[in-house]
Amino acid sequence: CSVYLPVLDYVYLSHTNQFSRSEIILCIMTYVLTIAYFIGVNILSLLWRRHRELLRSL
Repeated sequence: CSVYLPVLDYVYLSHTNQFSRSEIILCIMTYVLTIAYFIGVNILSLLWRRHRELLRSL
């Protein structure tokens, strides 16, 4: 299961019917969690940078 191509995995696996639906869901959840993690890290770094600038201005 490729973490970065869950949609292709889903289409492929639904045609081959080799894997259960839970494995496909697990794959998609892993993909979503990876995206959410990267977005969260970016937001935290932006907030931290802005916070330091506010402290410096005080």
